[in-house]
Amino acid sequence: MKLSAFPQVDNARRRVAQTVPEPYAEQARYAHRVETWFHVSSKANRDSIRAHGLDWTRMGAARGIAGSTAPEADGVFLCQEFMVEFFVGMNNTGGPVDVWAVSGIDEEQMLDNGSGFLYFPGRISAGQVALVESAHAGAAPANGQ
Repeated sequence: MKLSAFPQVDNARRRVAQTVPEPYAEQARYAHRVETWFHVSSKANRDSIRAHGLDWTRMGAARGIAGSTAPEADGVFLCQEFMVEFFVGMNNTGGPVDVWAVSGIDEEQMLDNGSGFLYFPGRISAGQVALVESAHAGAAPANGQ
């Protein structure tokens, strides 16, 4: 699967590019950044993400992608495009998952939680996320059924 083929990703990139204030546009061009990050989340979180963005303090509607019932870090786990299928396949949420494109995050802001996976140590606004794939079945539910 090549997510960049989805027009929603390009639209999300354009939307974020338009939000950089003119005096900072020159600096923004030279900032080191992965243009688009991705987040995999339970479909049960879709309405909350659309309304509030990505916020680990709102976790509770469904388990995390690894099956956790509480946040594993004070932040939002993100990945690059080549890791999306890995996280979709890991799905231990108990149901289908969505893939969200996330823009406007500098690579230097990302932290490793000790497992090799990266997270952004803050909330990500709804204006920075776009649903690019929905309702992947992924792996079997965490309860094995």
